[in-house]
Amino acid sequence: MVLPQLSFMQLEFDLKKAVSEAKESKAKIILVQLPEGLKARTTEICAEIEAKTGATVITKMDPCFGACDLAQRDAESVGADLIMHFGHNEFFKPRVKTIFVPLGYGVEEKELREAGNKIANQCRKNDWKTIGMVCTVQFEAWLRALQAELEKKGITAIVKQASGTAKGYGQVLGCNYSAAKKVENDSSAIIVVCDGLFHPLGVAFNSPKPVVAFNPLNSEIRELSDEKEKHLRKRFGQIALARDAKSFGIIVSSKEGQNRLKAALELKKKIEEKGKTAFILEMDFVKPEYLVGVKVDALVNTACPRMQDDQQAFGKPLLSRTELLIALGEIPAEKFALDQM
Repeated sequence: MVLPQLSFMQLEFDLKKAVSEAKESKAKIILVQLPEGLKARTTEICAEIEAKTGATVITKMDPCFGACDLAQRDAESVGADLIMHFGHNEFFKPRVKTIFVPLGYGVEEKELREAGNKIANQCRKNDWKTIGMVCTVQFEAWLRALQAELEKKGITAIVKQASGTAKGYGQVLGCNYSAAKKVENDSSAIIVVCDGLFHPLGVAFNSPKPVVAFNPLNSEIRELSDEKEKHLRKRFGQIALARDAKSFGIIVSSKEGQNRLKAALELKKKIEEKGKTAFILEMDFVKPEYLVGVKVDALVNTACPRMQDDQQAFGKPLLSRTELLIALGEIPAEKFALDQM
């Protein structure tokens, strides 16, 4: 199945394969979990699954924030035999049988050649003969194609499998940059194939090598040193504000792939050892509105690292675990990195 045209590319997913796997499972009730970009196709997708499998399909309509947000409790609540999760690869081993249906952008030959030339020129300008390459899940086909295209141009592109959680080829997540760490020793730089800057910045803060973001959607190539410096200043501004905080609220997510209660309890102990107070604040969907009226000077996020992007909405310093430890004087500022799970 192909989504409506986006830029010059199409976002695709293999519904036929997913339906075939669902039929083999003989599931009677299937819980479908869709990302926001597919919600407009809900009835079409579910009708096809029901028609081809004979199962009853129930669609979870709450926002889905990734494979870390797998709807297992919902599946158990409605008696589903199977979850069909669209948009991501497996993040942790589910206890409910799950079929993961990744979304991916197709690759066009003309655009691939142009992209290969852009990246090759960037490499030649910096005398990079060997680079590491990673991507987000939607661009796995692009990563494979670009790796081969660059080889034709005399540039070795190294790709490694991520450790532990992510299964995609060279895939990075906002909380797992191991695929980038694995290639850095043998590479002069790391190219991140994705849209946006969140993941490239994550790579940049977890690797000493130069990082370049390439976005196939608009063919933009961007070296990240200036963005890294700007982001660093912003984060250290938050750390500075939190140093004077007397009380902290430690946010814990009840989402199974994001739950870091053990880490939160350890941070609470460290805060209290400094003569300050700390409170554990647990929720499923973390929203700034849910914290209105909570009397703390600063917040600490142990859930999805992407929450740091929305810091201003919380109205007070929002620190990661590493940032809190810097603010408390537990680790030096030089140890700053974007937290991983």
